[in-house]
Parts: sequence; C-alpha cells; structure tokens
Amino acid sequence: MRTGAAVLAIASVIVLGACGGGGSTPSAPSAPPTPIPATRAEVSVSITPSSPVAQPTGDGTYPWRVDWTVVLRETAGLGGNVNYVDVSFVNSFGFETPGALNIGADELIRRAGRNHLDARGELQIPLSMRYRADGFGGRTIILKNAVNFTDDRGNRMMLGATATVVSRDSARF
Repeated sequence: MRTGAAVLAIASVIVLGACGGGGSTPSAPSAPPTPIPATRAEVSVSITPSSPVAQPTGDGTYPWRVDWTVVLRETAGLGGNVNYVDVSFVNSFGFETPGALNIGADELIRRAGRNHLDARGELQIPLSMRYRADGFGGRTIILKNAVNFTDDRGNRMMLGATATVVSRDSARF
C-alpha cells in the first residue's frame, strides 16, 4: 500500500507541475496594428499675418500694396498638389473684385519652391498684390483666398481662407 501511495504522490506532482506554473517561456509581444492609409487628404488653410497691413505705393492707380502668406497643413497622412490660388477682395462698400490675383502651378513653384504639399507637412505660399480699394483712397479690404488642391489619390477640393487688410497710413493722390 505504501508503494501505491508513493506512486500516486509522484503522479500527482507530475500532473500538477504540467498544469500552469511558470514552466513555459513567455510569448513575444505582438507588433502594433498597421495604421489604415488615408483615403483623402485633410488640409487646412490659414493666412499669416492674420491681419495683413497695407502699405502705400505712391502710385495713384494702385495706391496700396499688401503682402501675406497662404499656409497649408495636411494632417491625414496623404499629400497632394496645389493647382492654383485665386484671390479676390471685397472693399469697404461690399463690392467684390473677383480674380484680382490668380496664381497657377508654375508661379506657385517660383514663389514657394514647389506646389506639392507633403503628407503631414506644411506649404507656405508668399503672395502680394497692388490694389485700389475704392475711389476715395480707402485701403481696408477683405482678401478671399481660394486654393484648388488635388491629393495624391486624385481627390480634388477647394479650400479657402480670408483676412482683413488694415493700414496705418493714408495714400497720397
């Protein structure tokens, strides 16, 4: 009987030792899941400075000049091309001058060094314009910037940003 009890005790130790414990090696951690590629670019447009300042030119026909930069930022992980930027402005009387400035891809490349916005990147496009806001020497205008953009998957979009141009001087006629 002692032999049977001893065999039973040894068998119990063997079975219990195989049931869990720390005898196995841990598995390697799994790699994080691969992010799903973007199907469409997410692009924001802003203008810097946020309130551009008009400067007098000394020219009676176009007495004001304004300089600003259109800034595009992509956040989804898909780049694309700026096809053109079209700028119009609205004077203090509410009259709009459409197409006051139209910059195509070739001119964008000259001004910004490229017209391609990288995935999760930024593109700055410096612009300037001489203008006459109204017949009374006024200089305050609202710049309306329309940006035509096509992402690297062929999705085309129109983006826009506005800014109010201010001045500290008055133009001489």
